[in-house]
Amino acid sequence: MKKNLFTLSILSIFLISMIIISGIVSAAGINTLKDYENSINYTCEQPEDCEIKDVRNCCGYHPECVNKNSIVNASLVKELCEHGAQTGLCGYKDIKSCKCEKNKCIGSEKNVTDYNYCERDTDCACGTNIQTGECFIGNKKYVNETKQCPDYCSGFAANLINRCENNKCISSNKNLPGKDKVKILPETASLRARERLGELGFNITLKEVGTGNEKRFVYETKAKKEGKLFGFLKVKADISAEIDAETGEVTKVHKPWWSFIATGI
Repeated sequence: MKKNLFTLSILSIFLISMIIISGIVSAAGINTLKDYENSINYTCEQPEDCEIKDVRNCCGYHPECVNKNSIVNASLVKELCEHGAQTGLCGYKDIKSCKCEKNKCIGSEKNVTDYNYCERDTDCACGTNIQTGECFIGNKKYVNETKQCPDYCSGFAANLINRCENNKCISSNKNLPGKDKVKILPETASLRARERLGELGFNITLKEVGTGNEKRFVYETKAKKEGKLFGFLKVKADISAEIDAETGEVTKVHKPWWSFIATGI
């Protein structure tokens, strides 16, 4: 009897808390993630008014250039995401600077194209990025050629030739000139995977798919993602995506067959 009363008390407290939270959110006029995003203050009068803050969406946190006094309520966003009221999409821009322009806080993205800039084929190399340590094909100034990546600069990738095209380092299959190009950086492939599957730590591999004249290169990104089966059983699932190495398009997404009865996966 006492155990049942205790359980009922806990459930009552939980329900009351949810009602209070719902009331606060509704009173503020914020019912969806889009409402929350629209409530963030981006106005400014001088550069000092703006700063980069971590703003939350349903996939995690992302940097935004906002008014320094903006209230970034992560707990509110978490509630909206968990209760299915979100309307925004996952993904973010990698902001490096923040300024006030025409009375609005504007953020500038990090420029990664310099890593790939080239003027001739001999400018390009394959190895690891000297700053991030990730597998990389780009300007040899930024490549550690002594650290090769399995299945990237060796193995099947021995068929790759690095060359400069339109001032950008790319790789293509020397057996199929002009067909199989690697134009997308691993960082970009990881971003595309996060936009589609959420903020996860992905393992990335470059691989060759298709046969004959249909051969092409894709990035295979793999990760484990937590979710809930039937809404209350915690589970982990192996998920993966394939990103076209030339266009950056997500071409395949793999999830377990039971993912349709799970949330968060």
